[in-house]
Amino acid sequence: MRFLPREGYTFPPDPRLYVFGTGKRIFPERYLADTLFFITAAMILSVFDIEKKVGKDGKVIEPVVNPITGATTHMTPYECAIKPRYRLLSAGDVDIGKNNTG
Repeated sequence: MRFLPREGYTFPPDPRLYVFGTGKRIFPERYLADTLFFITAAMILSVFDIEKKVGKDGKVIEPVVNPITGATTHMTPYECAIKPRYRLLSAGDVDIGKNNTG
């Protein structure tokens, strides 16, 4: 199967082309940063299941997609369920950011 754009459709620009700057001001370690982000995301996803939060009534809570813009763009906070993929990991074995002091 080939993924060709439909007639009249153009692909959105690749964010990696402008997120690290351009020309003389381009970030020299852009390849390292891109690779480290990929490795970190792959390691997290290999150990945890990240799912939508389930409410007390048993229904899935859909996160609201509402970006906050400013100097940087980020999503509004939302809840999700982060569960270890393996039974060997218990809640006491894994710190998922609840006890961070820094």
